[in-house]
Amino acid sequence: MMKRSALRATAVLLSVSLLLLSACAGLPGPGESREVLVGSSRDLMEGITATPAQGLAPDETFRLSQLNFALALARETAVKDKNLLLSPFSVMIALAMTQNGARGTTLSQMEQVLGSGIPAAQMNRYLYAWISSLPDSEDARLQLADSLWIKESSAASVVPSFLQTNADWYGADAYTAPFDEGTLADINSWVASRTEGMIPKLMDRLSPDTEMILLNALAFDALWRVPYTDALVRTRDFRNASGKTVQSAMMHSTESSYLEGKGATGFLKYYADARYAFAAVLPDKGVSPADYLASLTASDLDRLLSSPVSEPVSAVLPQFSYSYEEHLPEALQRMGMTQAFSGSADFSGMLPGAFISDVLHKTFIEVTQAGTRAAAVTAVEMTKGAAPAAQKEVVLDRPFLYMIVDTEYRLPIFIGIVNELP
Repeated sequence: MMKRSALRATAVLLSVSLLLLSACAGLPGPGESREVLVGSSRDLMEGITATPAQGLAPDETFRLSQLNFALALARETAVKDKNLLLSPFSVMIALAMTQNGARGTTLSQMEQVLGSGIPAAQMNRYLYAWISSLPDSEDARLQLADSLWIKESSAASVVPSFLQTNADWYGADAYTAPFDEGTLADINSWVASRTEGMIPKLMDRLSPDTEMILLNALAFDALWRVPYTDALVRTRDFRNASGKTVQSAMMHSTESSYLEGKGATGFLKYYADARYAFAAVLPDKGVSPADYLASLTASDLDRLLSSPVSEPVSAVLPQFSYSYEEHLPEALQRMGMTQAFSGSADFSGMLPGAFISDVLHKTFIEVTQAGTRAAAVTAVEMTKGAAPAAQKEVVLDRPFLYMIVDTEYRLPIFIGIVNELP
């Protein structure tokens, strides 16, 4: 994996996409050699060899679909006064692999949400070409790794073509295991090694309902092309969304790529090989980032990022670090992926009877003088059986009626109304 020097803070984007599936698939990045794990896990890829894949170079159709997905996911999870940190790339890869096992309406909905209607087979080709094109150098490294873990009792039910497809396009490893404490240790060890210890433990326990776990690890490690020296770091005020002003270490520089679009300005700060850059976007005064996201279209974002103005810009970037956690089922359903979460889900190309019960996304980021350090975990849990009914919600945040009743005769003993609270 990545080398790290004590003399520099490296830029790291670690993205672990975990799909806890009652059937799903796991994978390492295209072209990455597979490893045989020790412990209680057995290599399930014996007899399955990845066939040569022919990628499809990303075009405007693909690019706009990815911008649409990233914006939609951000819009559906952003909260005005809270931090947000997503890895849409990681979530995309994980769900793209999952849709290889979907059929019927479940598949068509996933294709619409993930690729604005791009067929799954074509999405595999686009992602393969995109992943393969990403540079991996000493000072700007990006690596992918994927693995699929299947409970021994379900191994015979997994559709072989699903494993083959994900091996072909995503270099997938697959293991069958008893899903006991030993399996938990193997999975956590795999995650820790593929994320350089930044995510030392993925799970505390394995749910008895879990039949399959899909892991995607994305690691990005890069230095700034022009790092910040100590002289360029000064303490300045930062006004939080809540209105509170705090003291923050601010990094000053002059950048050469100015961003200006509808309702916002910003800049690009490049990493070592200039293929990767940190894009800072500041909405106009009086507009929150969440409101700005809500007004932004994929075309707007495309224009903003594709047309930087080559002129000097005085840039001030705070050093910052925070963690984020979000359950994504409601967001994905609002985006249109509804059947995958219901009892009528069709994952017969993966494991018949499976449906998605949860999608958990956890992330961490730290921006320093030398670079960026970050981590993400996405967990999609799939179970079998009847899907739970949609959960209703009652929020007593306005005047309400109440009763104390005799449940046998269903008569009120007390009845009241609350109009005010102290």
